[in-house]
Amino acid sequence: MNFKNTIFRRFRESVSGMQEPENFARLAAALWRTLLALAALAAILSIAHGFSLVQDVLALSDTSNAAAQKPVSSDASRKDLDAIVAGFAARKNSSDQLKARPLSAPDPSQ
Repeated sequence: MNFKNTIFRRFRESVSGMQEPENFARLAAALWRTLLALAALAAILSIAHGFSLVQDVLALSDTSNAAAQKPVSSDASRKDLDAIVAGFAARKNSSDQLKARPLSAPDPSQ
């Protein structure tokens, strides 16, 4: 408790006599130490946050890898597969038509 009273007494003396250079030096040193402590705390918290983000990404990666390695169920029927193949054929037809007859668009550079 005595240490706490000493700190407050020194602070009061420093603030009350701001015209004295030694009091100003004490306040400047206290401010500098406070800024350094806050910068160190911010750096530590940033590193801890980054570490937690890496852990989250690794955990997500592990779960997605486990899901990817799971065998695929063959619930698709022949009708579904035919519909998918027909969709691919339709896309290929539309692409071939655009290659044969490209859309006419004005040249923006002219």
